[in-house]
Amino acid sequence: MLRSENSGPQTAPQPDLTDLGAMVDAARRAGLPVTLDADPVDDDQVPAPVGLAAYRIVQECLANAARHAAGAAVRVTVRAGPSGLRVRVQNAPPAEAGSRPGEAGSGHGLTGMRERATSLGGTFTAGPLPDGGYAVAAELPYDAEGGDR
Repeated sequence: MLRSENSGPQTAPQPDLTDLGAMVDAARRAGLPVTLDADPVDDDQVPAPVGLAAYRIVQECLANAARHAAGAAVRVTVRAGPSGLRVRVQNAPPAEAGSRPGEAGSGHGLTGMRERATSLGGTFTAGPLPDGGYAVAAELPYDAEGGDR
């Protein structure tokens, strides 16, 4: 990303899994019916790059659901295992007929989510569901000692 000569270094802390609740609350206040189902996570268990990737994936999914499936219920699930984090965001079919996820847009959001997951050695899938909804799933690995990959 390019910076202007007048901008200084970015020193704000990056978001992580502890910030998911606040992000989901903000989405609810904006009118998106979101349910968050997340395991409590020990700060030492999930490395910062994995937590940031998970946060950004959920953030993009919520933005896409609001944009492409207005009014549809969204469920965010985050599960931490001994060697990885599973993230799944699924929305119901859009409330408005003719508005389907993926119909419009550049697709850069999906590309960015895929790149975040694969850069950590993980996997990423996204696509429509048989009922007309949409799901995104990412597996973000980390080693069992909680260190970075």
